[in-house]
Amino acid sequence: MTKTNMTLPVVVILGLLTLAGFGVWVYQLMNGLAVTGMNNATSWGLYITCFMFFVGLSAG
Repeated sequence: MTKTNMTLPVVVILGLLTLAGFGVWVYQLMNGLAVTGMNNATSWGLYITCFMFFVGLSAG
């Protein structure tokens, strides 16, 4: 495979998105799930359900 001129910018953008995601994850861990604005049982259930769904997807 040959590298194109777009490889480096794409890798940089994806790296920055990964760092941003890691940063907000750490912020959420330090300040609790209240930073997501979830204050009732329905939204908490949705959060946990989505988390479990994506864990299941990643497991195959």
